[in-house]
Amino acid sequence: MVNTNFSGLSTLSPGALAALGILAAVQLVLLVSALTILYRLPEGRVRQLSRPVWTVVIILANLVGPILFFTIGIGRGEAVDHRTSRAGSTEDVIAELYNPEG
Repeated sequence: MVNTNFSGLSTLSPGALAALGILAAVQLVLLVSALTILYRLPEGRVRQLSRPVWTVVIILANLVGPILFFTIGIGRGEAVDHRTSRAGSTEDVIAELYNPEG
């Protein structure tokens, strides 16, 4: 049975309450960000486990689940060389945008 009586929190020092609040906020941010990233990733980038299993791990393992997902659950994507995908110099881009005849 879960104890839902929070009267014991009043016996904690203000510093301990602040630390507990910070830890709860960090846990919530990790949980939301891990679930968001999990469902935005392409299927091929999710490693080790399937999405439903990662969802259960992230939610039930509290602080450890999101950290595990970020460390071992995300595969590397293909490297993109942005230097080769540029259209050219600034003058070339301006000419292409504002001079449609070429």
